[in-house]
Amino acid sequence: MRASEIADMDFESFKEVLTDRGIRIRTAAPTEKELEEEVKYLEIL
Repeated sequence: MRASEIADMDFESFKEVLTDRGIRIRTAAPTEKELEEEVKYLEIL
């Protein structure tokens, strides 16, 4: 995440650039509970 900030890119675009250059990175998928908590948080905003 920090590298994408240094490159002044959003994380998804940065991942695409790395993939295009043959560099594979793995990201952890959020659990169902984590997603529900995020949705509840965003509803509050």
